[in-house]
Order: sequence, then C-alpha cells, then structure tokens
Amino acid sequence: MANSTLCACDQTRKSRVCEKIQHVDPSQTQFDVFAESLAHIAESGIWLNPYSGIPGVPGLPAIEVLLLDRNSVVIDCLPELPENGLDDGDARVVSALFLPSSSISDAQIRVGDQITICNLETKMEWQPDQTGTHAGARECQCLQDESKSKDSVERAGQVQAAIQNMQEAEEKAAADASNAPSKKSFRDRLISWMKGENVQRRRGLRNQYPKLVAYYWTGASPKAFRIGDISPTGFYLITEDRWVLGTQILMTLQREEGDAEDHNNSITVPSKVIRCGADGVGFEFISSAAVDPGSAQVVPSNRHSRERLTHFLERAIRETREANRLVTH
Repeated sequence: MANSTLCACDQTRKSRVCEKIQHVDPSQTQFDVFAESLAHIAESGIWLNPYSGIPGVPGLPAIEVLLLDRNSVVIDCLPELPENGLDDGDARVVSALFLPSSSISDAQIRVGDQITICNLETKMEWQPDQTGTHAGARECQCLQDESKSKDSVERAGQVQAAIQNMQEAEEKAAADASNAPSKKSFRDRLISWMKGENVQRRRGLRNQYPKLVAYYWTGASPKAFRIGDISPTGFYLITEDRWVLGTQILMTLQREEGDAEDHNNSITVPSKVIRCGADGVGFEFISSAAVDPGSAQVVPSNRHSRERLTHFLERAIRETREANRLVTH
C-alpha cells in the first residue's frame, strides 16, 4: 500500500500539496489497515481510489479531505473529516485525498483545482491501471517546472562562482603585475597590429560584423546574438537584454561560418558591460583572467588564454577587412 515515491501536486497552481502519498484501494485493503494509516496521517497523505465512502473512525487526528472527480478536479474541500465518516452519495466523486491538518490552506487549494498524484522519480502523473499495477500517464508539469527551476538556480550559482573566481584572479594578476617587469599587453599588441589603418577606417570597421555571433547563458536554450561591431578592446552586442553597468558576463564568441565543433572557431571570455544603446549593449573584454564556464574555475594558464583571444580577434578583424574590401569594390 505504501509508496514513498508518490506525491500530490496542484497542477492549477503549479505547487506540491503533499510530499508523500500512500495509495489505498479499498477492494484490496482491509479497513482496519486503512484506519491505522489515517491515524498516522502526519507521516503520509492517503489517496483513496476508487472512492466508496468510509465509516466513522474515532480518535483520529485532525484530517483534511479533498474530494476529486474522474479528471482529478477538486469537487469539495473539507477542512476536517467528519466523526461519522463520509458517504458515497455524490456520484461525481471518484477518489478522495486525505491530508494532514492545514494542508489545504497552506497550499491555497480551491474547488476547481486539478490535483494529481505523481511519481517523484519519473516526474510523471500516476494512475493505477486496470490490472492493479502502477503506470505513468503523462509528465507532471509541476515537478518538471521544479526541476528546471533547480537547474536554473544551480547554473546561476556556477556563473556567480565563475565571476567571483574571475575577480579574484584579476586582483592576483594586478598584484603580480605590480611586481613584474613592464611588458606589452595583448591589447597594445592588437592595436600595434592594426597600425596602418587610419582612425576613420577603424571606425568604419566597427559599423557591422555579420560573420561573428555571441552566446551567453539566459536560463533558456542557447541562442545566437549578432555582433554589431568589434574592436581589440570589446564589442557591441545586438540584444534586447539589459544589465547594470559593470556587470560581468561569460560570453562565447563564435564564427558563423566555421565548424561549431572546432574549438578554434569559438572562444569564451569574461566581458564587462560598459554602455547600453538603443539596440544593444557594449562590452569590454576583461583580459586579466579567463574562466572555464563548465567548471566555474579560473583557467590555469591566463597567458595562454590572452594569446588565444588575441589570435581569435586578429583572425576576426582580418576577415572583416576582407569582407569590407569586397563590399567596397
């Protein structure tokens, strides 16, 4: 009779009603066993299905009752089980859910709500079939949403940890830089590489970069966002999302025409919001550290990561020059 993997969910309000449910079939369970279960209602709710009424049971704790129709819709909410029991006079009632005191008010259940019994392991709605065995029917939306919410919270925690690790790495890099001999930064090397281009042409280069897209985690399925322009120091992202200035985000840049499986065609870099425009957001590359977005750990070789970003941007800017030259001619 007992099944610790079952719970009761209010599909109307997308909330869990009872964490543990026992299914009782009166045709297969002696009444004294059922009465004993009612006496321990605080430990587990009871789903009586099929329903045929119950006689009075003296000495029971406070018990609330939901009467359900064939579609598991609440017909009546009883704040307490009557001392003389329940009759089977209402033909609409197909099953009854017996719950610990205050369950109905805590879950804000109302007549008309749909209450389903669900399997915690499979996250499926549960019904006993005609042979008496237990069969999953369809996905429990309530449990599915709970799982997605949990994944989102965990992923948000990973991103936050990544940002914290990145900030700590920046502080360490700054401290190391103050004690190290002066050397040319990757940003300066990029700018030097671009010498020979006049300022006006570099500005023209920033007008549009159609062959590079960006990905960042939003909690939903991955989506490519167009890069409006790019430079050695940062880029402008075309997006409707907005962040507070100074927000740091792990951004994956990827060549549109390249093989997505080739790691040379994409790079994940920490970026910081520096301005918001009418159609997007401007980001600045944070060059002093890099993190692994999967493990939220600082990449051991920061020098290697900076050089890889340099090479990736050099290639991107070179391809942009060639594309612009073809358009111009």
